[in-house]
Amino acid sequence: MTQLGAWKKFSAVTSLILMTGLTTVLTPGLVLANAEAWKIRTIDHDEVHSTSIVMDSHNRPHISYHDYTSGALKYARFNGSTWNIQAVDPVGNYGGGTSIALDSNDSPHISYYDEPNVRLKYAYWTGSA
Repeated sequence: MTQLGAWKKFSAVTSLILMTGLTTVLTPGLVLANAEAWKIRTIDHDEVHSTSIVMDSHNRPHISYHDYTSGALKYARFNGSTWNIQAVDPVGNYGGGTSIALDSNDSPHISYYDEPNVRLKYAYWTGSA
């Protein structure tokens, strides 16, 4: 290894060590979370992507996502004890770029991309349909 190559390697390692140290010093109270402190739940066993989450007035999560396996746009909500999952738009390859919001009644409103038709779509729950 040339002297220049050794210097570049030393410089890169030194920079990494300094950045790590400075991050710790400049971010007081930064604590790396213990993995055991996180509660992790599997909601859907299919391959999914493009997720969006919002919390309702009871601090319960609502998630919209694209089920890559079936191509459906899905909506999952936690009722306090179990997850309820519905296919919002079950046909085709939908759900890309999904985004969810809740109205004052905690009813979901979901925007998403209809890939086969190249359209933006909007779905919402009226309370009965």
